Amino acid sequence: MGVASQYMDFKVPRITALDPAGPFFDHVATKSEKLDKDDALVVDVIHTNSLLLGTEGPDGTIDFYVNGGTAQPKCSNQSLPVPGDNVVLNTWNVVSTVISDLLQHALSSALKTSGCDHHRSYQIFAHSINPKNKFLSFMCSSVQHARSQTCGGKLGYAGYHLGDT
Repeated sequence: MGVASQYMDFKVPRITALDPAGPFFDHVATKSEKLDKDDALVVDVIHTNSLLLGTEGPDGTIDFYVNGGTAQPKCSNQSLPVPGDNVVLNTWNVVSTVISDLLQHALSSALKTSGCDHHRSYQIFAHSINPKNKFLSFMCSSVQHARSQTCGGKLGYAGYHLGDT
């Protein structure tokens, strides 16, 4: 929606970004090629894997870093299917002659669990639609405080019920 909003005659009231893609967009794309806070009246972003597959942020009017925005509970022991997963594993077969088996396993594991972390954003948003599942969030003075989960003042709700504060 970030790029699409440039071609509209009005500002969209709200865009909710679910762990927007980080590779390429964080360090290569220009401001006009990616989502930012000016693309709608309110741009709320739910970060769940902000250091690998998702953007580092902040990207929106308000950014939520769920569980610090990097690693999500129950993702370390499982992985969701990730598009291109076979390509990653095949690439590792070639690279394994260059790096040690230990490094290969650790990196391959990180990529698989990051897929789970990254996909958690849409699950959180879908869960938040039920009014009984509002996600209370706290204001942070910086992304670093959000990642370390050392935030203070109440902010409101993340997800579908953002405006219910």
